[in-house]
Amino acid sequence: MLRNIPYITLWVRDFERTVSFYRDNLGLPVIELNENFARFGTDGTQLAFHALASGQAAPNRGLEIHFDVADVDPVYESLRGRGVTFNEPPANMPWGVRMAAFDDPEGWTVEIVGPVRIHAV
Repeated sequence: MLRNIPYITLWVRDFERTVSFYRDNLGLPVIELNENFARFGTDGTQLAFHALASGQAAPNRGLEIHFDVADVDPVYESLRGRGVTFNEPPANMPWGVRMAAFDDPEGWTVEIVGPVRIHAV
């Protein structure tokens, strides 16, 4: 049976910029890195990037990356301090989570998601 996703790979045009963003701005630890492939560790499913060859078409953009966090607001502030530009500030969502989203250098939507704040500012 299919029970575990060890990692997800995204194909990117600007490989070096993307690796730098996830390593330096988001602070994810590098598990594997060469000139065409990078894999980052998390406490769950790992995230990998593969460089697109010059002129190679990018696959479907119907994907979002979600990172679970204990408290969205301090993570939001920390990432902003590292140069991450968010699409909107943290907000409680009607479906019962608090989240904030940004786009990575390749245009992939990345969300940090955590528990609702009762007294959200």
